[in-house]
Amino acid sequence: MKTSSKMTRYLPGLALLAVLMAGAASACSGGATPPGANKALGSVTQGGYLFLRWQEGLEVMIWHDLTGEGTADSSGFVAGKLYIERGSARSREGRSLAWEVQTRDGTLGEVQIGGGRYDLAAGTLFLVTTQGDTMAVRQLPRDLSDVPLDHDGILTFAGNDPDLAAFLNEIPPATPPSASPIPPTATPTATSTPTAMSTPTATPLPPAPTITLHPPTRTPLPGPAVERIRFAPGATHALIEGYLPVDGRALYVMGVAAGQFVEMNATVGTTGQGLRFSVTGADGVVIKSMGEAHMRTVVPSTQDYYVDLVSDVGATEYFLSVLIPVRIRFAPGTTSATVTGGLEEGQMRHYVLRALAGQRMIVAPHATTGEIGLVISSADGQVLLSGRVGQPGGVFDGILPATQDYLISVQAKGGIGADYTLEITIPAEAESGMTIVGTVLSARERTIADDPSRLA
Repeated sequence: MKTSSKMTRYLPGLALLAVLMAGAASACSGGATPPGANKALGSVTQGGYLFLRWQEGLEVMIWHDLTGEGTADSSGFVAGKLYIERGSARSREGRSLAWEVQTRDGTLGEVQIGGGRYDLAAGTLFLVTTQGDTMAVRQLPRDLSDVPLDHDGILTFAGNDPDLAAFLNEIPPATPPSASPIPPTATPTATSTPTAMSTPTATPLPPAPTITLHPPTRTPLPGPAVERIRFAPGATHALIEGYLPVDGRALYVMGVAAGQFVEMNATVGTTGQGLRFSVTGADGVVIKSMGEAHMRTVVPSTQDYYVDLVSDVGATEYFLSVLIPVRIRFAPGTTSATVTGGLEEGQMRHYVLRALAGQRMIVAPHATTGEIGLVISSADGQVLLSGRVGQPGGVFDGILPATQDYLISVQAKGGIGADYTLEITIPAEAESGMTIVGTVLSARERTIADDPSRLA
């Protein structure tokens, strides 16, 4: 997928963010829409199959041992520069299997089955067994170019291929044989075109498996996001550049800890007109329904959150900006605390804390190297301070207008980087003892590190 995550400056408010997007627009490049696949999805008594074929030449066939009518589905979609086919199958006994096929150009690609990744250059036929406690995947090199994209043609290929025929014959049938069993399908005649790996005609083939035809199931999967949003070490902001084809969608996922503040904006050029997105937790809770391409919220639980981005203006390049600041909390006993950090020129770091209406908040910046500026805003979008450079004129001292989260952004200025300290004070009777959730250098990475599988 031709997207990238970049460090960038954060400016609160939609007007200031528009300036950021305008400066970045020239760096984003488009490209052709990745090609989709023709496919056949079906089942037999012993299991089921998926056969994908791209006009550009790529072909993939997956066979599995999960049986039962209506228990498998697979659907394809475009995500940025990638075409993805995702599906799953289930058995009556509760065994399950998930797969994903990815390609950029319809000639090369990758398959993911049950958490394993397979380069299609090593083989395009997959035989998946889920019996027992461990899933087993066999990847075999095959020439699938002569296999018809229909049920009968695929079964003929299965009967001709010794590995596939043996795989199906070894699988216990889904139901006991009836009193009048169906005779085996005849071995294909010599007029059938064998694949490059087929058994020579002089060698007898094993009988083809007994086949029970079920109508293909084509129910589309909702599918989670396919690109994980990752923050650079020490960063609290990420900017993703992407491309949406006509009627396309971009799907993302990110891990966020409970109580973290998230701001997200999607824009085309300097405006967000024509873009919409929704955000849904892995538990199914809708954080934001499909609508305007802007969100500020506090997430309720630690989990993955899925972002579904669509365009109403046809094919377009876009920017997706994600901000997750370091959360600062006060515990009883202390009314002030100091945080420190270092920034490169122009770089910003973001903090957030919750305070009550009528409280006095003092934010005093000190730069030991270079200069820094502050931007302080409320979660409802009101800017309390913008752009002042460190001591003596950069101190914010004000009465807070409402009970809500307040964002504090620190930016290096003056042509060089900056090392800084921020002293934050709220002289309120019941507010004291500051605790920083995570650390300045790894607050965002800590969330991912809690679950090493998210790094995959």
